[in-house]
Amino acid sequence: MIIAPIISLLCLFLLKIDGILHSVLFVLSCMPVAVNAGILAQKFHASPQIVTKTILWTTLLSFIFLPIIIVWVH
Repeated sequence: MIIAPIISLLCLFLLKIDGILHSVLFVLSCMPVAVNAGILAQKFHASPQIVTKTILWTTLLSFIFLPIIIVWVH
């Protein structure tokens, strides 16, 4: 939730993307981990418990970080 936005800002800066596209891409990079990762981890027996815990915590943290980031980008 902290490293991804920093990397996103760096990539957006290097690609010289600005305006509304910059804001949209930045907010999307701050979203929690997708639930599809949990489904794939279960299917391929790749530690589904760790993946689902990551999904849970990033979703809970997004309730705090996303409003702040949206206000900051606006």
